[in-house]
Amino acid sequence: MDRILQFNVSLYSYTPQGAEQLYKQAEMIYYRLRLYQILKTKETLSVDELKSELGDNPLKHLLDVEDNAEVRLARHLDYLSHWTLKIAYSNQQPMFFMKCELRWFKTRFNNMSHDQRMEFIKKNNLNLTPATDTEKSNLKLWGQNWYKFNFTEVTLLVKLRLYPMYKGFIFIPEHKLVFWLTEKLQKQLQSSLVHCRKMLPSTCDQLNMLINTFELVQPYSDTTSRSFKLCDLKKNVEHFPLCMKFQYENLEKKHHLKHFSRVQYGLFLKGLGLSLEEALKMWKTEFTKKMSERCFQKEYSYFFKHQYGTVGSKIKYKAQCCDTILEQSVPSGFVHGCPFKHWDASVLSVRLREDDVCDEDVRKILGLKQREQYRAACTTYFQSVCGCKLDDVIDHPVKYYDKSCSSIVDIEDLVLSDED
Repeated sequence: MDRILQFNVSLYSYTPQGAEQLYKQAEMIYYRLRLYQILKTKETLSVDELKSELGDNPLKHLLDVEDNAEVRLARHLDYLSHWTLKIAYSNQQPMFFMKCELRWFKTRFNNMSHDQRMEFIKKNNLNLTPATDTEKSNLKLWGQNWYKFNFTEVTLLVKLRLYPMYKGFIFIPEHKLVFWLTEKLQKQLQSSLVHCRKMLPSTCDQLNMLINTFELVQPYSDTTSRSFKLCDLKKNVEHFPLCMKFQYENLEKKHHLKHFSRVQYGLFLKGLGLSLEEALKMWKTEFTKKMSERCFQKEYSYFFKHQYGTVGSKIKYKAQCCDTILEQSVPSGFVHGCPFKHWDASVLSVRLREDDVCDEDVRKILGLKQREQYRAACTTYFQSVCGCKLDDVIDHPVKYYDKSCSSIVDIEDLVLSDED
C-alpha cells in the first residue's frame, strides 16, 4: 500500500488491502462526497479556490506540494474513499462518479511539479516516447518537451485538432500529458465499474443507503409518489428542458421517434410520473398516424413495456441524467442528446432567440458551449426563460422540470403576498 501512496494522484489500479472501522469508512465517504458536491456545482475552479472551498476537508492536502504527515493521511483517505464510492456508484450514476474522479485527478496532476509528474509516470510503468529531433524539426515542434502517442491513446486531443499528427501518431507537449493519463484512468474506471456492478450488487445497495444518509450528493431520480397525467402534457411542455421539448416537438411533427429518442424522452416522462398505461396511449396515438395499430403493437409496444420494467428482464430503468445524455453520440438525422453540446452553434442560436432568450444570455450560452460547460449553459437557459436564479447547476432533466414548475409557484406566491 505504501508504494501505491507515494503521490498525491493515483490511477487506483489495485484494490486496497486490510480492514477499516465502519465509522472511519463513513467519515471518508462523507469527505469525498463533499468534494463531489463542490466539483458538481462549481465547473471552473483554480487550485487555490478549490482548497478554499474544501475548508476543513482533509482531501485538500492533496493539493499541497510538500510531503508531510497530513498529506500522507490524505492519500490514504483518498484511495479508500475512491474504491468505496466506486462500488456504490457502479450501480447508480456511474457517469457522475467518473466525471468527478477525472476532474479531481486532472486538478491534482496539473498541480504537480515536472519531476513529480515524470516520477509518477515512471513508477506506474507507463511508457513515454519522446519526439525525435528529426520529428521536431519536420513538424516545427519548439519550446518544450514533446511526446508522441498512437492517436487512439489521446482521442480528445485528436478530435480537437490542436496538435500535429503524422503516420498515425499525435505529438503533444508535456503540459498536455494529463489528457493521456485521464483517458487511461477513464478506461480503467469504466472496466472497474462494470466489474463492481456484476460482482458486488448487494454491497452497492448498502453503500448507496449510507451515501443517502449524508444528503450531500444524491442522484436526482423519479419516485413512486410522482404523478403526471397525459392530459397535462401539452400545457406542461413549457417546463421541459430544451432537450425534451425538442423530442416532444419532433414527435408531434413526425409522429415517430428513433430508438435513442424513445429511450431519452420515454424515460423522462416515466420519471415525471407518467404511467405505463398512459405512456402506451400517447405513443400509440402518435405512431398510428403513420402506421397501423397492428404494426405498433408488433414492433413498438414491447419496447415501452420493457422501459417500464413489466416484461423481459424487468429492470427498473430511471430517467437519464445529464451526464448520461452528454456522453451519447448523435449521428446526423437523430434528434436525441443535449442541444447545448450536440447542436451547431448557429442552430442553437436561432432556437434560443425563438425561445425569447435575450441577446446577452445567448452570447453567454454560446460561450459556455464553446468551453464545453454544457450544464452551465442549460442552467443559464433555464434562468433566462424562467426568469429566476438558481443556486446550483442543472444536472437532470427531471430536476429542470421540477425547478421550472416551482419557479412559477414562487412567482405566484410573491404576487399573492404583494396583493395581501
